[in-house]
Amino acid sequence: MADVKISELTALTSPSGGEELVVNASGTTKKITIDNLFNQDIDVTGKVTADALDVSGNVGIGNTASGFNAQADNLSVGTGSGANGITIYSGNDSSGNIFFADGTSGDDPTRGGINYNHADNSISFRVNDSPKMSIDSSGKTTFKGEIDLATGANKKISWRDADDTFRAGIQAVTSGGQMIATSSANDFALRSQSNMLFSAGGNIERMRIDAAGIVTKPYQPAFSVYKSLAQNNIPTATDTVITWGTEVYDVGSNFASNTFTAPVTGKYFLNTGIRVDSMDAVHYYNFYINTSNRRYMDIHDYSRLTADPTYWSFSMTAIVDMDAGDTATVGIYQASGATQTDIGQDVSRSFFHGYLLG
Repeated sequence: MADVKISELTALTSPSGGEELVVNASGTTKKITIDNLFNQDIDVTGKVTADALDVSGNVGIGNTASGFNAQADNLSVGTGSGANGITIYSGNDSSGNIFFADGTSGDDPTRGGINYNHADNSISFRVNDSPKMSIDSSGKTTFKGEIDLATGANKKISWRDADDTFRAGIQAVTSGGQMIATSSANDFALRSQSNMLFSAGGNIERMRIDAAGIVTKPYQPAFSVYKSLAQNNIPTATDTVITWGTEVYDVGSNFASNTFTAPVTGKYFLNTGIRVDSMDAVHYYNFYINTSNRRYMDIHDYSRLTADPTYWSFSMTAIVDMDAGDTATVGIYQASGATQTDIGQDVSRSFFHGYLLG
């Protein structure tokens, strides 16, 4: 049968056995019903508008090509030349959708999908009937679930300016293409062209590595106190806790009542010193840092001195193991002699410092 051109046709009925071509002008709707028309391919050039179209077999729009992947050749769009595309035309307060279904009931009709919301100009991607990734109108991308960069020899995420200037990145190093020149296989690298900031517990900077490599941790527990009031006539043959009158700083508010309380379990650097005056016939002093689980001591023996010193200074440093809630104090024990030793209010020689190392 030769090609048939139908132009400006308002009504036609042309039955021929079981093969039928109908253009029906009844009512306000015109339609074309094609039922087993010679069981041949139909080539339509131009624009087709239809309320419903039921086609058995594969459909090509703009092409009659074959050989596409068998898993996705039901519908092929495009001429194979120049730009081609599909447009989903929605209202400006509605959405456009593409769904991947594996059934017609429950969650099956929307098991997977792509949704563009014109109301806020965002796009989301649906997996197992749940949104897993979205991009808002500003370009902010939100992921729900794990991001797994599992392939390739150079697993890297980079942030760049519009002019392609590198600003920051992360990389799981395998081989070659290192983001940081000194990294090697199995390293995990973080890189910033400027300061690198770390935050926890809200929008608060907890740690900073500046461009020169200097690390600062403004919330790391630390304290410094000194003796602003004298402690006179300390007793003999008993432990005396040193009192501290003035705080220089107390990051985390962990020092009170002459006692430091560890806020977390870790290793702490402790340093202390005192000056004693008015010594008289003292055999020895035991100067110490006392923690909940251990005492660190420094013994000074004066029995061989030919005369009593006018004053004496002690100092001690220790790296101590403390659990959260453990305490640390400074004390002195005078073995014998007159009960007249004074601990002076010497800011430079009577002090107690501490810092969490990690």
